[in-house]
Order: sequence, then C-alpha cells, then structure tokens
Amino acid sequence: MTGGGLPGNLNRVLRDDLAAEIDPANWQAAPIFGWLESLGRVEQLELYRTFNMGLGMVLVVEEEQAGAVIAQLAGETAVFNIGSVVVRGEGDDPQIRINGVNA
Repeated sequence: MTGGGLPGNLNRVLRDDLAAEIDPANWQAAPIFGWLESLGRVEQLELYRTFNMGLGMVLVVEEEQAGAVIAQLAGETAVFNIGSVVVRGEGDDPQIRINGVNA
C-alpha cells in the first residue's frame, strides 16, 4: 500500500456497499509505534496512515478461504487475520473502521 495506509488504501479493493472492520488486537504492533504515540506528536490514526502499524501487506479473501490462505503463508514471518468485511451501513458510516481508533 502506498499513501494513506490502511485507512486510505484498503477501501480501494472494496465495493462501495462494503466496509472493513480492523481489530488491532489481532496483531502485535512493534513497540516503536507506542513510543511514537506517547511523544504526543503523532496521533494513532496517523500511525495507521503512515506506517500501517507495522503491517506489510493486506489480503482480502473470502472468509471460507482464509484458513487455506493463512496455511499457504505459513513460512512468512507473521500472518494475522486483522479483521473482516461487512455490509456497510447507511449514511456517514465509514468504509474503513479500526476498532478503538477514530477513523
């Protein structure tokens, strides 16, 4: 992903009627991100925009295929199921939702 990180790029692979719900509890971000946030100069949402909170690549796959995809990637350093794709609500419902972060 380039420019915009998770909040600004993940929406490019989703239909307008879908939303991604990201759960940061599903992976361990490197301690440097907590340190940057603790300095008080970098907001948490900006860490997702600029650094993807340490995620190198995101794949969007059918739920039924997630286990097989994860198994195929077993040789990688770290593989996480970071969330799910859901039907988007009406109105101002954001397309990318990061639990605990005001996106």
